[in-house]
This record gives sequence, C-alpha cells and structure tokens, in this order.
Amino acid sequence: MANTSYLTPLGGYSDAGAIMLRNMAANAELLTEFLRFQGRVFKHPASVALEFFTQKPDATFIATAAQWEKAGFTVTPGSDAIKFFDEHGKTIEMYDFSQCEEEAPPVIWAVTNQNLAAVKAGMGIPADSRLIDGLVTKSVNSGLIVNAMKMLNVPPQNHAAFQRSMVSSAAQIIAGRLSVNGGNFRLETDNTAFKSLKTTEQRMIYLAITGKAAREVLRQIESIVTETSVQAMLAEQEANHEVRRVAEPQRGAENESDGRRTAADSEGIAVESPDRSEGGEAGRRDGLDDHAGDTERLTDTVVHGVQAEESERDPDVVPVQSDERDIRDADRSGALDGAGTDRQLRDSVDALHGNESCPE
Repeated sequence: MANTSYLTPLGGYSDAGAIMLRNMAANAELLTEFLRFQGRVFKHPASVALEFFTQKPDATFIATAAQWEKAGFTVTPGSDAIKFFDEHGKTIEMYDFSQCEEEAPPVIWAVTNQNLAAVKAGMGIPADSRLIDGLVTKSVNSGLIVNAMKMLNVPPQNHAAFQRSMVSSAAQIIAGRLSVNGGNFRLETDNTAFKSLKTTEQRMIYLAITGKAAREVLRQIESIVTETSVQAMLAEQEANHEVRRVAEPQRGAENESDGRRTAADSEGIAVESPDRSEGGEAGRRDGLDDHAGDTERLTDTVVHGVQAEESERDPDVVPVQSDERDIRDADRSGALDGAGTDRQLRDSVDALHGNESCPE
C-alpha cells in the first residue's frame, strides 16, 4: 500500500506516511498527537489525516479548491496541494485553510455548558456521567472490537490489552474534536495494541477502524449541537416578539394619554389669551418675553442633552461588529433561511465541517 509518487491512494499511505506510522508505534506521545489531530479533522478518512499530519501538521480545515470556492473562500494561486487518488484513478487535490486568501476562518461547533445537557440527553448518557466516557462507550462497542481483532489477527492472549488500547485511541480522537474550543481532556494513551501490530498496513487499518467509530459519534454530537442552537435562537426570537407585542399596546395608551394632555393644554392657552390681550402693550410684551424664555429654556435643554450624550461617548472608540462567526450565525444563515455561506461550509468543507467526499 505504500506509495513512492506524490500521489497517495485513499485508504493507503505515502512513503513519508509509512515512516510516520512506524514512529507512532514507537512513540506514544506522537501517537497521541496524531489521534488528537485525527479528531480535529474527523470527517476525513484516516489516510487523508495521516498525510496532512505528516506534511502539514498545523492544518485545521481541509477541502478541495472547488469545495473552498463553494463555501466562499479562494485558494491562493500557486499553493501546493496534498494529492490523493481514488479507486478510479481520479486525482484529488486538497488544501488547508491557511492556503486560502481569506483571514476569517470557517465556523466551528462546540460542546459548551449551555448545550452539554442536551448532548448528554441526545446521546443517552446519564447526566451524572462524564461526557467523554459515555461517548467512548457509544463509539467502541464489543462487536467493533471483535471484528477489528479478527481483521488484524490479534492472538487471544492479547485480546484484553487490545480492547483497552482501542478504547484509549477512540477517546483521544473524540477529545481532539471536543477540545477545539479550549476544552482540556487529560487522557493517557495506551499504545500497547498499536505497538504490537506487525505491519504498517495493519497500523493503518487500526487507525481507520478507530477513526470511523469516533466519526459516527462526533457526527451525532454535531447534529445535536446544531439543532440545540437553532432551537435556542428561535426561542430568543419568540421571546423578543412577545416583548414587542406586550409593549406596543402600552405605547399606544401612552400616546393616547399624551394626546389628551395636549388637547387640555391647548384649551388652557385659548382661555388665557384674551386676558393677555386685554393688558395692552405691556401684556403683549410680557407674553412675548414668556415665550422667548420658554424657547431659550427649550433650546438650552436640547443642546445640553446632546452635549451630555456626546460626553459619555469615547470619541476614540468606534462600535464595530465582530468578524468572528459562531454556530448561531451558521444557523441563522443556513438552518433558518435554508442557505448561506456558513451552512455551505458544513456541507462543503471536509474538516471540522463538511461531507466526507473521500471514501475510506
């Protein structure tokens, strides 16, 4: 399965990838780094994750140029792609976000304190259990482990150790994705099984099986997080609508009351006017002086009001809207409107978001 050209077969590995697999078998810390990386780009096959980890370990969002364009991004001309070919001989060129011209990265979803309860409930994990423990149990079941041991010819005396290692690997992959928003999972990697595998091809199969198991769970979490965000936003919109509905009649009543007061004031002015006119020139002068005084006081009030407002505003601070997008922006443009760049990102970009266009 090793490849000596610049093209790597999907499901296989390049010469550099083969060296990396051997190094990971000998170094538990390096294996942990890869498993966490595999979690961050969980929608890709293990073979794609391996080549990017080998050639571009700082990659975050991976996609083809066409997928980037569909999502509203442009790959910088002249960027070097990491190339693969499928079973039909078709070449697939993939790029990381760092190779795009845009600075603002795609959105990411995250498990937070606000949606943790919903995630646990949706995944059938008890509220008092650790999330990572429940997710690993969901991803690595006994059937998966038995099939993997058969495929990899694991001797019976090593079954228990193999099971512990596979559970440990799945936990690291899941933790790699859940930690993208700063979460910290202190997990030890048991590399017993990976180190005991005899061939590079067996190690690749191990990573593929474990990665696929973790991917299925992470997809479910993504769906729950997205749906929870949409529901929260709709509830917020409904609450705002209710506030406006209640406030509008109150404003109407206040306007009606103001109208009655204005009419009463007008009647009072009409009654007082004859008295002023009877006072002759002095009366008219007193009346003008009163009106002039009212105008001056009104003008003074307005001017000082503006000055007070301006004095409270820092002239050097310009309010701006953040360029950083979050999952709510994605839901607003996609789930509610059925369109939008952020929704296309999840549908098009094969990294933290996107469809798995490269079958394993």
